[in-house]
Amino acid sequence: MSRVDNIKTGKFSNKQRLNFLLNILIFLLSIIIAISLIISFIYYSKYKSMLKVINTGKIYNNIFINDIDVGGLSEQEAIDKINNLILSGNSSKKIIVTDGNISQEIPFSKFEITEDVNGAVDRAISYAKEGSIKSRYNQVINLNNNPLKLHMSYDANIDNIKKVVSSINNYNQKAINAKMIKTGGNFEIIPGKMGKELNVDDLSNKIYNLLSNNKEGTVEVVLKDLDYKYKEDMFAKSQSLLGSFHTNISSASSTERRANIARAAESINGYIIYPEEVFSTNNAFGKRISSNGYKKAPIIVKGEMVDDVGGGICQVSSSLYMAALYSELQIVERQNHSLKVGYADYAYDATLVDGAIDLKIKNNTKFPVYIESSVINNKVIVNIYGNERRNSNIKLSFQNELIQKINPPAPITKLDNTLAPGTSKEKSKETPGYKYVLYKIVTEDGKQVSKEIVNTSYYKPKGRITLIGPAIPAKTISSNNKDVHLDNNISQNKHSNKSTEHSNI
Repeated sequence: MSRVDNIKTGKFSNKQRLNFLLNILIFLLSIIIAISLIISFIYYSKYKSMLKVINTGKIYNNIFINDIDVGGLSEQEAIDKINNLILSGNSSKKIIVTDGNISQEIPFSKFEITEDVNGAVDRAISYAKEGSIKSRYNQVINLNNNPLKLHMSYDANIDNIKKVVSSINNYNQKAINAKMIKTGGNFEIIPGKMGKELNVDDLSNKIYNLLSNNKEGTVEVVLKDLDYKYKEDMFAKSQSLLGSFHTNISSASSTERRANIARAAESINGYIIYPEEVFSTNNAFGKRISSNGYKKAPIIVKGEMVDDVGGGICQVSSSLYMAALYSELQIVERQNHSLKVGYADYAYDATLVDGAIDLKIKNNTKFPVYIESSVINNKVIVNIYGNERRNSNIKLSFQNELIQKINPPAPITKLDNTLAPGTSKEKSKETPGYKYVLYKIVTEDGKQVSKEIVNTSYYKPKGRITLIGPAIPAKTISSNNKDVHLDNNISQNKHSNKSTEHSNI
């Protein structure tokens, strides 16, 4: 019987059955092993494929930083690409500031902006770098349908923004105080005007929000109203005559000196000194130069009278000084002349030197004061108006007093080759020096209540100066065929011992 027949009939020996089952088992095992190998191969291939996908050492594709594609780049390549794009992009970016009428462009380069490029790239390159291989692989594959868009943060320096914004002055309008002018004997009050000022904090915050997102844009400015300090009612209360003084212009004054006086008087006429303000006469007069309308006239230089631009203006400053004293304004700076001047008594004068010596007056009242200055009928007149705070029974007067007389120095002679030989001319007379004090005397109902020193003024002594011409040339005469030289100067001096003494000093 065949094996098949044996199977059918079931006639097998035990050995045969065992071999048969063993063969079947081997067959099945072979099939299982084959299948396992196939499956293992498939999984190994897929594993290698996944490893290849996730182990690139670069940023995975479809990853963007602020819409910049960094996929397939190394860390440094991504950093360089972003920096280059930001640099080129920001070079043309700008912020537009406007109030609806006036617009101003501010380039990004004016601001201090920092970008977190390294942080953003680090997050990009770190994506899908943790977890199982399959999990990481799935994250990478998911990028094909769902790209990763990372946000790179920007930071703008708010202090820098405020500094830039503070430099914008297109929109600022200074508040203008009320003021008054005096014409025809009456005061006219000019109303003040509100000002506008840029709201720096508001505009800075708006710009910061744009820069923090690396965005251009247009921002509306907010303007704050600025009130003016000195109102119309203050000037309505500042029209009382506080003090007045005048000096006489000498009939011998040149046309140029008179022109300088008129120019200086005009420069301070209508000037308003506000409370706590210090008035500078030098600044009000302006530079003493021809282009400012000043001319050459006599001034005192080292005790001598010489012509220079601006001569005569001290007559105006001296008149102003005394008017300020009568107004009881604070004298911050004042200096007398080195010599007495013809238009003012000792200690009543105030000299000026451009850039060196000034007459400074402080408004120590709570109201504005108004200076009126004019030249009328050969008089320099200065009136100061303000709020009268003194009782009508209070009167002021000023009195100077000599406290020291200084003898003049010894006379001197100087050679002057422009004089004729043997002649002389007195250049200046000798005058003693003086030290004076000026008192302010206050009376109430006609009775003196106080007497105080206002200033101490020192006027330098001056010695006589005589100019002498060159010596007379010696003459030659003939006597017994011999030449005899006579010195006319010696002969002349023998007749005048006094003249000889002057020459020797």
